[in-house]
Amino acid sequence: DGSRNLILQANRNGVFYLLDRTSGEIVLKRPFIKRLSWDSKNPCPSVRGATNWMSPSYSPSTRLFYVMTLEGCVNEPTYFYLKALDPFSGDIRWSYLSRGSTMAAPGVLSTGGNVVFTSEGSGHFVSINATSGERLWDFNTGQAIFASPVTFIVNNRQYIGLVAGSTVFTFGLPTAF
Repeated sequence: DGSRNLILQANRNGVFYLLDRTSGEIVLKRPFIKRLSWDSKNPCPSVRGATNWMSPSYSPSTRLFYVMTLEGCVNEPTYFYLKALDPFSGDIRWSYLSRGSTMAAPGVLSTGGNVVFTSEGSGHFVSINATSGERLWDFNTGQAIFASPVTFIVNNRQYIGLVAGSTVFTFGLPTAF
C-alpha cells in the first residue's frame, strides 16, 4: 500500500513487525525463525536474540526485506541464516545457511543490481542472488567480519567495502555493457 508510511522491523524476539510509522499501529506481526518459544525451560531464540545489531536491508526492486537471523534455542547449537522476507505477508521467500561460527554478527547490504552482500562466520564475504538466495561469489578474508558492508560510487563506478579484522577490503563491481 503506497499510501501509508511503514516501518519494517525484525525484532530480536523472533517476530517480524510491519508498523504504521504515523499511528504506530501494528499492521503485521509474524515469526521469522523456525522455533519461537518463550517457555522458561527452553526459550527460543537464545539469549543473543533472533537478530540483534546486524543491519537488515530492504530492496525496492525485489520488494524483499533481508535480515541475518540466528536460529537456535538456549543450550543448543545456533546457526546464522540470511533470510529474505516478504514484508507485506511475512513469508520467508528463501533462506541461506551461513558457514562458520556465530561469533561475528554480519550485516546485510542489498543493491539495485539484484545482489545481496553479507559475510559469514567463516570469514567469507559473499554475494547472494537477491531473488533466489543462490550464492554467486565469495571471498575468504581470513578474518572475522563484524561490520556491515557499504557501497559507494567513485568516477561512475560502484564499489563495495567492508572491514575484516583490522583490514579494509574494497571490491569494484563490474560495469554495465
